[in-house]
Amino acid sequence: MSSNAMNLIDASLAESLALGVRDPSRQPQIDTGFSTTVTTLQAGVSPDCSYRLVEAAIDAAQYDLSIYIYNISAPYLLDLLCSAEERGVHVRVMYDVTDSGAGERQALDDIGVEIKTAPSTDGRRVFTVCHQKFAVIDNATLLIGSANWAKSSIPLSTVPGKFVKANREWIIRIDNPSLATWFKALFDADWDIPILPAALAEAEVPPPGPTFFPAMLAAPPAQVFDIQQFDLAQPVKVTPIISPNNYFNVVGGLIMAAQASIDIEQQYILEGGPKTVILLKALHRRKADGIQIRVIVSPAFRKVGATDNWEKSMNSLDKYGLLDCLRAMNLSFFAHLHNKGVLIDRQKVLVSSTNWSENSITCAREAGVLIQSPDVAEYYAKVFDLDWSVAWPTAQVPASLTQLFMGAVGVPGGFQEIHPADLS
Repeated sequence: MSSNAMNLIDASLAESLALGVRDPSRQPQIDTGFSTTVTTLQAGVSPDCSYRLVEAAIDAAQYDLSIYIYNISAPYLLDLLCSAEERGVHVRVMYDVTDSGAGERQALDDIGVEIKTAPSTDGRRVFTVCHQKFAVIDNATLLIGSANWAKSSIPLSTVPGKFVKANREWIIRIDNPSLATWFKALFDADWDIPILPAALAEAEVPPPGPTFFPAMLAAPPAQVFDIQQFDLAQPVKVTPIISPNNYFNVVGGLIMAAQASIDIEQQYILEGGPKTVILLKALHRRKADGIQIRVIVSPAFRKVGATDNWEKSMNSLDKYGLLDCLRAMNLSFFAHLHNKGVLIDRQKVLVSSTNWSENSITCAREAGVLIQSPDVAEYYAKVFDLDWSVAWPTAQVPASLTQLFMGAVGVPGGFQEIHPADLS
């Protein structure tokens, strides 16, 4: 077990490896002034109901499916794409190769879908990493969230109300042709970035190996969330939020406009540059204004003898007087907190792939949506409330996770794999 634990890659190291040869001047010009109104949405979360949400969306595809994903590796999700291809759907997949081995590319090749590596490598490199996770279906439906299409992000859970231990993630389906068309244009723009044959090749970095988490669950959380269908009487505003284009400005504005509360789930919060500093300073100012601020991050992947991302997150928040706003995701219930969600006043919700790190905000391709709906926001606020209620106070976070892991040693099926993609 210890050798697998040593296989972990610190997210900040992974990001520094990503900061190689690239040409950001070749980024496509994207209309970030776009927004639309929608009435039909389906909200879901991992691990509770995400698989069924994804399955229904993919199974509904009739002629076109465009997937822009950091990682796609879960065999049962690949099976959905295979079924779509077999029934005549044109399937295109653009994925990042940062942590993908040859086996993952081969699995996509075997399905027969159209594949292209994301514009984060070699002669197409304009982003440090393409970390977004969205699908556009028949130019009418958008499926988007924080979850990679890996077993640890979207577990194979088919029974409503049954809880399977895996990552906490947010994901949403929005049926709206205007929004779907906007994201399809983003997909096409990045797909069409040309290769520069003379570009300086980068040194190939072997993908990290998997790590593992204890699969046993003492008891499910007090509430297991199901997919919630929203057929709204009044249209609500939805705005695409993408990095490196408009995430920073929009989120900064949301923080400063909050009237009562700001709730944030991030796997880590790293003060690594001017934009993360500005966001942290904005939270500090709003706390002084009397706004309730709650932040949950992941304490998974603790390190002994080195500063890990939990400690870096604590240090970042402590520097700006926010340590008392912080709790750690309870790893007795969840494998990891991989979500990147923001809630404002329980009225607005940002479902996104953007981490709170300088690289993710300023150099990576990320994607999300801001939904201005008290009904939809309340769904995710209730999920946040549950996570907050079981989260560990900072003083209770163990210095290592040895005790948690020891209970799984020797138990058949006691461990499950966390894909390397979920470390970033």
